[in-house]
Amino acid sequence: MALTGSWMLIGLSVAYLWLLFLIAYYGDKRADRLGAPLRQPIVYSLALTVYCTSWSLYGTTQQTAATGWIFPPTYVGTIILFIFLLGFLHKLIVVSKRQNIVSVADFISARYGKSRRLAFLATFLAVICVTPYIALQLKAVTESLNLLSGAAEGSPGLPDTALIVAGVLALFSILFGARRSLSTEHNRGLMLAIAFEAVFKLAAFAAVGAFALFSLHDGVGDLVRKAVEEGVFESASPTGRHAFLASIVLGVTSIICLPRLFHVLVVENTSTEDLRAAQKWYVLYLIAMGAFVWPIAAAALLAGGEAAASGYHLLVLPLSAGEYGLAVFAYLGGLSAATSMVIVATVALGVMVGNDLVTPFAIRSKTLTGSGADLSARVLTIRRLSIVFLLALAYGYYRFLGGADQLASIGLMSMALAAQFAPAIIGGLYWKGGHPRGAAAGLVFGAAVWAYTLLAPTLVAAGAGDPRLVVDGPWGIGWLRPTALFGLEGWDPIAHGLFWSLLFNATAYVAGSLSARQDAALARIAGAFVSLESDYAGAPSPPAVSNGRLIAAVGRFIGHAAAAEAFERYFRAAEKTPAPDAPADHETYQFAERLLAGAIGAASARVVLQTAAGGRAMDVRDVVTIANETARVFRFNRDLLQASLDNLSVGISVVDKNLRLVAWNSAYERLFSYPEDFLYEGRHVRDLLAYNAARGEFGETDPDGEIEKRLRHLRAATPYSFQRARRDGTVIEIRGNPMPGGGFVTSYTDVTDFVSAENALRDLNETLERRVAERTEALTRLNEALVQAKAEAERANRSKTKFFAAVSHDVLQPLNAARLFAGALAQQNRDRALDPTIANLDSALNAVQDLLSEVLDLSRLDAGGLEPAVQTVSLGRLLRDLAAEFAPVAQKKGLALRAHDTSLLVRSDPRYLRRIVQNLLANAIRYTARGRVAIGVRRAGDRVRIEVWDTGPGIAAEHLNEIFQEFRRIPSAAGGGERGLGIGLAIVDRIARLLDHPVGVRSAPGRGSVFSVTVPLCGREKAQAAPRPAGAAAGPLAGLAALCVDNDSAILEGMRQLLSGWGCEVAAARSGAEGIVAADRLGRPPDILLIDYHLDGEETGFDALALLRARFGEDAPCIVISADSTDMVKRRAEAAGCRFLAKPARPAALRALIAGMVASRALREPAE
Repeated sequence: MALTGSWMLIGLSVAYLWLLFLIAYYGDKRADRLGAPLRQPIVYSLALTVYCTSWSLYGTTQQTAATGWIFPPTYVGTIILFIFLLGFLHKLIVVSKRQNIVSVADFISARYGKSRRLAFLATFLAVICVTPYIALQLKAVTESLNLLSGAAEGSPGLPDTALIVAGVLALFSILFGARRSLSTEHNRGLMLAIAFEAVFKLAAFAAVGAFALFSLHDGVGDLVRKAVEEGVFESASPTGRHAFLASIVLGVTSIICLPRLFHVLVVENTSTEDLRAAQKWYVLYLIAMGAFVWPIAAAALLAGGEAAASGYHLLVLPLSAGEYGLAVFAYLGGLSAATSMVIVATVALGVMVGNDLVTPFAIRSKTLTGSGADLSARVLTIRRLSIVFLLALAYGYYRFLGGADQLASIGLMSMALAAQFAPAIIGGLYWKGGHPRGAAAGLVFGAAVWAYTLLAPTLVAAGAGDPRLVVDGPWGIGWLRPTALFGLEGWDPIAHGLFWSLLFNATAYVAGSLSARQDAALARIAGAFVSLESDYAGAPSPPAVSNGRLIAAVGRFIGHAAAAEAFERYFRAAEKTPAPDAPADHETYQFAERLLAGAIGAASARVVLQTAAGGRAMDVRDVVTIANETARVFRFNRDLLQASLDNLSVGISVVDKNLRLVAWNSAYERLFSYPEDFLYEGRHVRDLLAYNAARGEFGETDPDGEIEKRLRHLRAATPYSFQRARRDGTVIEIRGNPMPGGGFVTSYTDVTDFVSAENALRDLNETLERRVAERTEALTRLNEALVQAKAEAERANRSKTKFFAAVSHDVLQPLNAARLFAGALAQQNRDRALDPTIANLDSALNAVQDLLSEVLDLSRLDAGGLEPAVQTVSLGRLLRDLAAEFAPVAQKKGLALRAHDTSLLVRSDPRYLRRIVQNLLANAIRYTARGRVAIGVRRAGDRVRIEVWDTGPGIAAEHLNEIFQEFRRIPSAAGGGERGLGIGLAIVDRIARLLDHPVGVRSAPGRGSVFSVTVPLCGREKAQAAPRPAGAAAGPLAGLAALCVDNDSAILEGMRQLLSGWGCEVAAARSGAEGIVAADRLGRPPDILLIDYHLDGEETGFDALALLRARFGEDAPCIVISADSTDMVKRRAEAAGCRFLAKPARPAALRALIAGMVASRALREPAE
């Protein structure tokens, strides 16, 4: 199955690359007809996003997962550069355009005396810098493809993916980046393709980011909350501010120092409008890319498993959720990022290698003679083969060294080496004292320190060096350790290496420049770079050379027609009409030098023109030697390219626009068993078709008709793809695609194993479908049985609930009477002799009451008939009330109880929320033997988390999921000296789920516990004056007239004894009518009414209340005391202006409630 997926992805990748071919081809054709595109500034801004490579898609999320950074610091540096340092970029572009500079090496060479040695050194460092970066793109594409398909590298039947990618990218880079000898010409088609890729990779990255935010989580707030609660970034490496600042510096320097970005920024710039547009659109693009980095990393870490461990969060995150289509979309986004980087980087480096490495050696070689040769094609060949060489080098690096590096480490190390160009570039634009000696010293010292502090530890870690170098330092000198140079310890490796390398670089640059003498020529060059108003033209006076010879010398490298056209435009603009044999003036000579520099570099251009103007007998030989050297390089690199093609397992043939064979590989020869010497360059494709037809390759059809059909396809340049079953049983997949400018590329793949596997899979699928149908039928029957069993269980549960509800009243009635008698007995115990007995009795009654109350609460919750009344609840009032309620219990146990005050308001049912927090607080006090208990709140976005902290024995992690089950008591909780019933947390869990309030717990043995419940926030309370204390509330109840109505005689007797002990005058009755008679015997209206809900017959407590209030007035305070504590009874009591007290009533609670109601009534009477 992995093989199938691999081929499908390879086919999809090839199709996507062909789409890029078409876009680039369209862009070039349109530019040839109409010039620059209408949206050139937008295209330029998007082309700059070649900065966002596959490292930006894969490596930044990996970096964030490791460091916890919210936004990539390299993006921050680039944004700072474009917002605050746009003037610097403008100066860099203007100077480069004036000097026809086409690369970083060309800039350094031209600024510092057009030194060929500096150009060579800068190009050599650029190759070292960019090769690992290109290898990084090959690594990202290959590993992401294998990850997505589930195939391992080197799986049977799967070709070398990295080699195919490298070959295709080399072809694309040559076709659309090395078609003209003048490097200063704009690649319209290439830039349009890069702009399309920029939009595509942003869309892919944003799609995965949106998926992480809104599909896997409920938005940004939910993701942030979960990440904080789970502590996913707590294991992030504490890199510190040094690493962050170092990455910002790399973000600034990479724009001007990385060859590909210098190429897009400078060479592809057409006007100042491009740069101003980039300041807005490019910055917005980076912000959009960076905004999704943290959400993707956080979601991957929260997902855990492979999603968290893999360096490819962008792919693994949707794959772990089963979103294969989104993963493929993300893969294509990564492919876009990688291809855009590789193409532009190889084009830019190809110019540098061709101009500053190969061409200077060709110029120095003088083994051939001749004159008048057009060398423009050879210049192009050098550049194209340089591109092939670079991709081959990157492929070799990937194969032998790339496997040990992480995405982030490779990218940052390459950027750190590229940053070594910064002192020479910045100093060259702003300091006239900069000297070639200083620039060379800076580059050498900076690169050496980079290699020692960054490259050496990486090689040691990969097993390519002695670990003692990193651990002990060279020769055991600790302060020379490459990771802690001069004792600078504790820094991130990248920050450490970047700091020392740039410090040595800048110091050597300044010192070397100050120690050298600057002659007049260097001073004039420096003035042209530092001052935009300078009229510097390159040399004090041109050599004696005629206009005709100057034009001819330039034409040999850029093409005679192009040279003639360029000089004609120059003469027309300068209003000059010079004769061909007249000496070239100063301005004309410098124009020729700048024009030629655009093709072969500034250093080589100076040598070529000086040779052409020397007047020696061998004046043309020096130029022709370039062609000789280039031919040798061409042969070498062609052999290299042919070797690369021959190592492909796919057969490849290429024909030109005249349908003649121009290239093929050995796999193509083996596949069709062509005779030796049958294939040669220039052979017409008709001969090959006729040979294959004669061998029966086209089946039993008309051979001539098949040949003509294929020739029509080739002439019409229409892509095609089909599979051919051969007579020997093998199956070949043939894909043909036209090349821009004419010609056809055809690939031949032996897919016999694939087709056989496909047929086997088809047979297996049919078998599986039958088995699935059988299993589905069995599962249907099982599901029906499960539904029936579930219905029976639900009926049993409802029966249980009805039973508990039915017996609750009968059970609680005698219990209430027992409690009342116990209270009365406590008051009659004058000599305190019965105190132990009364205390034991009260404790036993409390235990029975708690057990019955919690069992009945569970029953009501399981019945599902409770409907919360959500309203605004004051958390401050709730916490204060609970603290006051539990303060005596905590004090009795010697615990410190602390409640944090708050003014927050939440949305919840006040009764149920109080019950949740009450149970959590009761548990905390019950199981804490010593120390303290605290209750408070924490804001969490638009929600509030109420937390109860204790210093109890704690709970082991394996028991955290058990504590919310009914009648579960954890052994470690016994340290508190008390044992609960194992129901309180079960009730908390039921009510929390009813209210949709998440409940959480954090605990560890010996470290206490933290229970929490999260509720929605709705605001804050307005400050109010503290209420004045009511003195009457705490006064005695002596002389208070109380009327008790209950149908249980034992309860009436208990109430009479209890209330009489408090000094009350008590009247008792079994109904409302009897209550009126009993109250009349008191001789005055009752001060308080105590009424049961269930009376005899059909009468309820509210019926009795209506009779009594009709007789004694509506303002008589009333307490409804009942074992029926359903919501209906409580709501009716509240509507009637009564307070509710559940049976069995605790005497202390009853007394406090009576005193409070009487005091409140007393406070109202003066106002009336």
